[in-house]
This record gives sequence, structure tokens and C-alpha cells, in this order.
Amino acid sequence: MARMAPERLLTLTDGIVAMVPAPFRALLDRPATSPPTALRSACRRIVAATLVASISLVLLLAVLHLLNALPGDHHHEWLDADNDRSVWSWASVASEAAAAVLLGLLAATSIRPAALAFCAGVVMFLSLDDFIRVHEALGSTYSPFPHAARSLWPVFYLPLLGVLLVLLWRVAQGFGPVERALLRTGLLALVVAVGLESATPLLFAVGQGHGTAGYEVEVAVEEGLELGGWIWIAGGLAAGLVSRGGDLPTVTPDADD
Repeated sequence: MARMAPERLLTLTDGIVAMVPAPFRALLDRPATSPPTALRSACRRIVAATLVASISLVLLLAVLHLLNALPGDHHHEWLDADNDRSVWSWASVASEAAAAVLLGLLAATSIRPAALAFCAGVVMFLSLDDFIRVHEALGSTYSPFPHAARSLWPVFYLPLLGVLLVLLWRVAQGFGPVERALLRTGLLALVVAVGLESATPLLFAVGQGHGTAGYEVEVAVEEGLELGGWIWIAGGLAAGLVSRGGDLPTVTPDADD
């Protein structure tokens, strides 16, 4: 019965295509995909594309944010890396969501999916959180001193982030060396980014608040690391998924342990 559903759907869609004008029908019947390359070659392409995209975006973030913030006095909000509605915030949220989807694919094709499904759920929550700013609301509610929200939210989220870090580190252990290095570099970049954000109140304490060179450089570095980190994680997961050709990693201990 289950096999009949795809066949019926294909019969329906093929019938719809058959009714459209010939030139458009020929266009729809022409596959847009090409024969796949070897798995290792595909993996190398994913890694190369990830590195090019991440380095380009991080450099653009830093340059455009600083040009907009210092001489421009934040004239363009969409270029302000410290603004929740900026293009950089969107790119970071999108990268997190992509990583969550890839983790979900790993979970769906794994013999022991529980830990991978947990990682997918946590990363998707972090993506949503970055969009609606739950962590900032929590930090602001319990803030004992000005700008303490930046230091408090990592404390609130520390158990969850710690478990996620360990599990993703172990997921990387099941990949090849290139994919593993890419994923773990992303994790380390996020750790540094969280550390920099936690230390932001120190900048305000020494007079380097909004609009100063010190603060804006810190924002560019921190947000760049966050964006690059999630892109590296997503790229590492994608390359690892492809390179293993369906023999996907689990986070169970090795037999030698």
C-alpha cells in the first residue's frame, strides 16, 4: 500500500506536465541534476565551498560593519552586525538551521539516533533563540548590573551548550580528518565567540561602549566567529554525511573504549 502512494503521485504530476505546452513540458522533463561525482571528490568540493563562503562572508561582515559603525554612525541597520535585523544575523540563523537539518538527516539514517536527534533539536532551538532573542530576555530579566545580560545568558545555557559541544565533538570523531577538522574548528570558534560576548561588560567598564572603536571591533570579531563557526559546522556535517556514503556516524563509544 505504501509503495502505491509515490506511484500515484508520480502519475498525477506526470499527467499535469503532459497538459502544459510542449516547450515548457520539454523543459520540465529535462533533469537538472548530473551524474554524481565520487564521494571523496564531492566531499572536497563541499569543504572548498564552505571555506570560500565562510572566509568571504566573515571578511565582508568585518569590513562593512566597521565602515558602517565608525565613519557611518550605524546609518544602515542591515549592515550593523550588532543589530538583530541585520543581514549578518539572518546569515547566522540560517547557518544554524542548516546545521540542525543536517544533524536531523544524520539522526534519521543512524542506527542509534537519540543523541544526534537531541543535537538537531538543540541546534534548531538555538537558531530560533537567536531569531527571537530568548537568551537576551533572560539575561536582561536577571541582570544585576548594566550590560550583564551578555555575561549571564552563557551561564544559564552552560549545561545545554556543554552537552552539545561534547556530542558534536564525538560526531566529528566519526568523520574523515578534513571534515572532522572543519566541524571542530567551528565548535572552537563558537566557544571563543561566547567568551568574547561574556567579556563585553569589561569594555563598557573601561569606557569602550557603543560607537567606540574597541566595542565595534569586538562586535565584528565576535559576530564573525559566530557566523563562521556555524558555517564551518554545517559544512563539516554536510561533507561528513556525503563522504561516508550512508555509513553515518553515531556517538556511541568505540569498541576499544
